Amino acid sequence: MTRTAEYKRHLRSNTFDIEKASIIFLEGHVKYLQRKYRRQEIKINELESRLKDFKKLKEDVRKLKNQIDSLLNVNEALRNKSADLSSVIDYGFNLTANSVKNAELTIFFRKMKKLFETYQNKYNENQNEYEIDIGSLRISEIIDNVKWKELISNNTILAEICSYLTPKDLFSLTQVEKLLFGKLQDEYYWKISRQQQPNYNHKCPIHMTEQQYCFLNFMCQRCQFCRRSDFSLILELKTKICSECREQVLISRFEIEEENRIPSELFPAFHSVDYAQLDGRYLDYSVLHYLKSEVYDTFDEYLKIPQNEKQEWLNKKSRVVSEYYNDVLRIKHQNITNQYLSPEASLHSHTQLTRLDAFWIP
Repeated sequence: MTRTAEYKRHLRSNTFDIEKASIIFLEGHVKYLQRKYRRQEIKINELESRLKDFKKLKEDVRKLKNQIDSLLNVNEALRNKSADLSSVIDYGFNLTANSVKNAELTIFFRKMKKLFETYQNKYNENQNEYEIDIGSLRISEIIDNVKWKELISNNTILAEICSYLTPKDLFSLTQVEKLLFGKLQDEYYWKISRQQQPNYNHKCPIHMTEQQYCFLNFMCQRCQFCRRSDFSLILELKTKICSECREQVLISRFEIEEENRIPSELFPAFHSVDYAQLDGRYLDYSVLHYLKSEVYDTFDEYLKIPQNEKQEWLNKKSRVVSEYYNDVLRIKHQNITNQYLSPEASLHSHTQLTRLDAFWIP
């Protein structure tokens, strides 16, 4: 096995002293260049230039090592603070003990791996294994030894860390430090975290924040009404609900019409779900179900709107519901055609879709 191949094998293992191994690798390259100079295969100017580059690279490797040591200290402080968050842990938001540490280590080794693989690609196949052109090698100034608060203030570093954390871990981080709480209000970091999770690389539905979407999919692991662990995700209603709570918290269109107090023009302003999705069979659109709380709250809000503003308010409300519902359809059915997404057919699109294929909840 060549020295380069052996070094790459160690690099992938993440189990060795990266600083020491890198220095050994570079010193081997220096000896090789000195041999080439003695054989008069390279000139003194080239040798001195490369030796100067190697010296700079050694310094940068040491800076990288200092950075990971600093990050590990930050991780230890964060874990100590998160240990007291019993209320967070009770809701299943506990921070995995080694998740941040593993994330930081992975970031560090990924930087080193990228560093050497980038310049390995510049090898000349007809020359020795150590022949690398590193004349343009420069490592970003963000690896300089800085205080950890200044470190996480760098959006690039924070985004890279978030890409290795689950949304649960991200929520825990918001609870342990005011600075992190402020920074993580940005939906960008939650999107990065969510997109790294299996089967969640699609976009967040319109009119829902990344934080809300992450909470619904990753952090809320119980029925939101009785806290039972047997639940279904109903993305159309933005909730998780168990089979026993459906009768109490959902109301059908037929039941609403029987009450004869909710105007029919309000139906497009309610988020709805076809009950066939819950039973796994076809039902027509008249069996659309709604959250009781949303129906009555929306109706109360409607009554308070001045008469000359009711239509404008209703149009806006209906448009938001329609856009959200259409976006959910696109997420669940990526090849869906526009005939199911037209605002005029928003109530009937359930029927058209379930006729073709059961509309299952993930």
